[in-house]
Formats: sequence, structure tokens, C-alpha cells
Amino acid sequence: MSKFLEQIKKLLQKLQVSEDSYRKDGIHPKRDWRIFLTSTFIIFSLSALISFYIYVQIDEGGFFAVKEDILPSNVEIDSELLKKTVDEINLREVSLQALKQNKTTVPDPSL
Repeated sequence: MSKFLEQIKKLLQKLQVSEDSYRKDGIHPKRDWRIFLTSTFIIFSLSALISFYIYVQIDEGGFFAVKEDILPSNVEIDSELLKKTVDEINLREVSLQALKQNKTTVPDPSL
């Protein structure tokens, strides 16, 4: 049991960060900013290139291409169904106007 505890202590000592660890290399804000700005520039450049590539492909018809054969050339309208639909819409409008004109009185709940 004591060997096991000692192994755990050694492992924890190895995992702990010593106070000197950040001083070995030193703090270099100029280097850190250079890394940050360079990586940001690279990411923006890659995203711009990818966006331009996608734009060109869409413009040429590579992406989101619509086949002309799928679209119907002429559309036939069923006049009976259209008349029935318009009549139903007009009937709804008339019934809505009737409801607005003939308001019902709400009973007083306190009585």
C-alpha cells in the first residue's frame, strides 16, 4: 500500500507545473502576436479562396444546377377549383365581418 501511495505522489509531482516552467523560454509578446496575426491571416485567406471557388462553381452551374427538363413548360389551371377556392375565401371574409359586427356579450364572472 505504501508503494502505491509513493507512486501516486511521484506521478503528481511530475504532473505539477513548477514555477520556473514559464520562465525557461520567457514571455515573448511579439512572437505571440506574430503567431496570432499570421494564423488569422491564413484562416481569412483560406476562407476567401474557398468562398471564391464556390462562387465560381455556382456561377458556372457546377453547384445547384437546375435541369430545364424538370420544370413544367405550361401550367393548366382548373377553373372550377379556382372558382370554388375564391368562393370559400369570400365566404370566410363575410363570416368574419359578421362576427365583427355582432359582438357577443361576455357574462360577468363575478355574478
